[in-house]
Amino acid sequence: MIVTFTLNPCIDKTYYVDGLKVGGFTRASEARSDLSGKGVNLSLDLAVLGRKSAAAGFMGRDDVPAYKKLLESFGVGFSFVATAGAVRTNCKIIDKTTGLQTDVNESGAPVTEKDKRKLLELASGLSCEDTAVISGSFPKNFGREDAEKLISLLRSHGVRLAVDTEKEGLCLAEKYGAFAIKPNFDEFCGFLGYTPKSVSETASAAVSKAENIANVIVSLGEEGAVFASKGRAWLGRVKDVRCLSTTGAGDALFAGFLYGALAGKSYKESLLYALATASAKVGTVGTKPPEREEIEKYLKQTECVRII
Repeated sequence: MIVTFTLNPCIDKTYYVDGLKVGGFTRASEARSDLSGKGVNLSLDLAVLGRKSAAAGFMGRDDVPAYKKLLESFGVGFSFVATAGAVRTNCKIIDKTTGLQTDVNESGAPVTEKDKRKLLELASGLSCEDTAVISGSFPKNFGREDAEKLISLLRSHGVRLAVDTEKEGLCLAEKYGAFAIKPNFDEFCGFLGYTPKSVSETASAAVSKAENIANVIVSLGEEGAVFASKGRAWLGRVKDVRCLSTTGAGDALFAGFLYGALAGKSYKESLLYALATASAKVGTVGTKPPEREEIEKYLKQTECVRII
């Protein structure tokens, strides 16, 4: 079983504008709200690909019914620890004139020691037959020490670990020998402690991290993504992608890779599924998952070149 952990879920409020006037007044031409969170998105993307999962983590009890309904409608199990209040709201402003997206994210409500204990109890039920994916930011009162307790517990049970977080989580992924990580470029630079000056340097750095992490995936936006494992790296791109929103693209990239890798597909096939799923995702509005038909279409437009 794949279990995704979203420790700080969110509601994504997306506004579409025709020319954002910074410091002035801008009227939205349209708006939408989506129940979101990196692990939630990943579980929904996996469901579209035909892979069942369960979604876990922390969630404000005010929003539990809506999330439960959404996830279960896709066949995703619901295993969140209910916390006080509501989940945070993240604002996405997409300027249709320039194509630029501006994000303003809330920090989220704190969690209690009791909430943390409940999460560890849930995690203790996983075994070597399971894969745990820890995604997104940490909530208030949940620091590196808490994350290490969760990760070390999972690894002590033989759970396969995948991580898509900021620096602290990536460092723990390296320490505990994760199966895969998927930072974006800025997150990867924070993990490295320096900024690679080219795709080639990024690939070399990813290969160096693949000494202790089986699969290192670095999303590069329009430039595609670098995929590295021990001693090798690939650059993948997709032709003629129509972009409506970049929100959730990294989650879809990770979902596609994990789908392929855990289904026993070849390494290159897994990369193709990663890129095709991400490309189909950016062609959707808001943060809703892509359609399977779109993923299949992009599989035919994907290019992967070995660069190391």
